[in-house]
Amino acid sequence: MGEIFTRAQPPAPLGFTGERLTGAAHGQIEIEHLHRYFLAREMARGLRVLDIACGEGYGAELMAQVAESVVGVDVSEEAVRFAAEAYRRPNLSFRQGDGRAIPLPDASVDLVASFETLEHFYEHEAFLAEIRRVLRPGGVLLLSTPDRDVYSPDGRPANAFHVRELDQPEFAALLSGRFRHVTLYGQRPMVGSVLLPLAGAPAMGTALSFDRRGEAHFEAQQGFARPLYLLAACSDAPLRLPSASLYVEASQLDAWRSAEARAERAALSARIAALEAEVARLDGFLASMRASTSWRITRPLRALVTRLRGGREVELTPPPRAVARDGAAAPPPRHDAARQRQRLGLDLPMPALSVAVGVVTYNNPAEEVARCLESARLALAPLGGGAVLQLDNGEPVDSPPWVRRLPPRGNIGFGAGHNAMMREAFAAGADLYIAANPDGFFHPGCIEALARMVEAAGREALVEARQFPAEHPKPYDPEGFDTPWASGACLAIPRAVWERIGGFDEGFFMYCEDVDLSWRARAQGVAVRLNPTALYVHAVTNRTTSDATWRMMLASGHRLAAKWGSAEFRDWTAGRLREAGLPLPDLADVTPVPEAWRGVAEFGHGFSFAEPRW
Repeated sequence: MGEIFTRAQPPAPLGFTGERLTGAAHGQIEIEHLHRYFLAREMARGLRVLDIACGEGYGAELMAQVAESVVGVDVSEEAVRFAAEAYRRPNLSFRQGDGRAIPLPDASVDLVASFETLEHFYEHEAFLAEIRRVLRPGGVLLLSTPDRDVYSPDGRPANAFHVRELDQPEFAALLSGRFRHVTLYGQRPMVGSVLLPLAGAPAMGTALSFDRRGEAHFEAQQGFARPLYLLAACSDAPLRLPSASLYVEASQLDAWRSAEARAERAALSARIAALEAEVARLDGFLASMRASTSWRITRPLRALVTRLRGGREVELTPPPRAVARDGAAAPPPRHDAARQRQRLGLDLPMPALSVAVGVVTYNNPAEEVARCLESARLALAPLGGGAVLQLDNGEPVDSPPWVRRLPPRGNIGFGAGHNAMMREAFAAGADLYIAANPDGFFHPGCIEALARMVEAAGREALVEARQFPAEHPKPYDPEGFDTPWASGACLAIPRAVWERIGGFDEGFFMYCEDVDLSWRARAQGVAVRLNPTALYVHAVTNRTTSDATWRMMLASGHRLAAKWGSAEFRDWTAGRLREAGLPLPDLADVTPVPEAWRGVAEFGHGFSFAEPRW
């Protein structure tokens, strides 16, 4: 008979945010989290333990049942206050703190447990350096994170709480460079059956797993198939670890007879029905995609790209992973963390920048605009607030009294609208203007992240936010964050850059004005960067392209080609416009850029204007 232990239950749970596990959450997320902490509880016996990102505190309490002492640390003041009230033991304490600056002395703990923390911030290297600092010699780190390849595959909406996810090779490389001994486990909640050797059985080979892949199809393979989460045990000392760990929710599925279990099953059935409805909706969406103009549009673009590249087919798949001499996959390249931090401005004090956000609307739903404006107000708060401006190119949209609304001027276009607000903002003393699309909204830390990168560049850079959950496929340097051009969907433009190169070219009514601005900046020595830690929710990359939108893109691309000297792209857009029975745009007002600038332009990948990452 094994040990029987209990999980303390607070009188009322902390509210469930959708990410952090609390007593208000049940089902799969509860099973995943509890299993990790049950393993940590076994490893914590008689040790001094740190639970970093402890959340509600239930896991720290579980470990405190057997540990010498446990300190729970969380960045949330609300969670720490709740934990201190709900979980009380003489060897258990809680304090507020950040994993990148752990509020404990050097070499003070034997075990660090940190579950589902790593993916919530970008500075993984700083986090691990702090863990190494607080661990005693020979101490152990127990760390988990989702496997990006399984948790966030292409086409699945990303988790809005996650900033930097890793795949298994990246996770292993990150840890093996800092600890002598690293053991990786895979974790995956499931319903099924388990066959394990009994105690005293001789050592055996690799586990064999079977996965249902359809109504009548099954997959057999060596090892554990598609683990959703990765869990690592790390130490500079040799590790004694279990070969496997199981968490059995119920000894018999048929034994779920209680009223609570029936209620849970009813809720699960409702959830399944909702998911089935969502699957049906997505099937309809995919069918409409296949029947839309998008596929027709991509055919001429592919043909153009093939011609521009000398008849060679375009490689759209990622390059193969490098292979070491022994035939194994080489680890991914390590990036200079110091350079990343410098470019991101993470070591700078809070920038003393006066910031203005501008939103150009065009018949957007009122609730969509309100969401965008309110998110701007919240994201400006870390910098002490700032101005929010609005210009309606279509029907006027109501806004709160704290929004500075410019008088309507008719539909003057995207670039002209932002130019008008930039002039207003800079005349009022703003140091930084952020153009934002009304159909997106800011993460609360987005504007601070943009301001830090602008300040780190001496206010001489255009900085784009990372569009989320579907990231733009154009490339950027993973160390320096330079990118070929920056999207105007959420773009930070410092006053110094505006004074030096001007604003958007108002000859572009819509589309390509951000590409032109970026190329002009680069040609004049101004950096163009993407900040992967500045998140702007702008889920539009899966929209079909209407005929009207396609015509506007062709007209803008035609103008861009004339301005930047690409006769081939100009001829191609002209041909597509003629096919649609449309007149060619009047280019009489186009002033070609200097010959010396044209080297920054990239027309070899169609309307991507850069070689896509995928």
